[in-house]
Amino acid sequence: MKIIQKAGMETVTDRRHEFKHVSEWGGGLSFNVDEHGEPTSDSANGLFNAPAGMMNYIRAILGPEWCPYGYEDEEGTDTSFEVINKGVVTTERQIRIHRRGLCDCGRKVYLDRFTNPCACGVDYDMSGRALAPRSQWGKETGEHWSECF
Repeated sequence: MKIIQKAGMETVTDRRHEFKHVSEWGGGLSFNVDEHGEPTSDSANGLFNAPAGMMNYIRAILGPEWCPYGYEDEEGTDTSFEVINKGVVTTERQIRIHRRGLCDCGRKVYLDRFTNPCACGVDYDMSGRALAPRSQWGKETGEHWSECF
């Protein structure tokens, strides 16, 4: 196996356009945005794929005077409420990047567990060393290979 990606840490930046409900403590809306503040396709509920999500975004941006947020439900109750535009909030977080290797068969294998199988049947440890065939696992201890996996 050849190691094609070393393990490490990576900083990920998240950007959200946030809106707080005026009358609800802690309630609100947020939508994933790009570096220009434009909504992205991975926003909550797949913003561009869900008409309700897009309508929520439009209502929040335009404000209650142009597009009241809410509606009258089946019982005639007005569910409108106002939101405060909190703007774009940027946060950073660290994520772990796992080591990856290229098996002799040509497939990529993530080396992120105690035992890392390739689709061709070869198992690797976390450092990328090939393990003995499963039929040999537990010979000395009497364990079944599934107890080692």
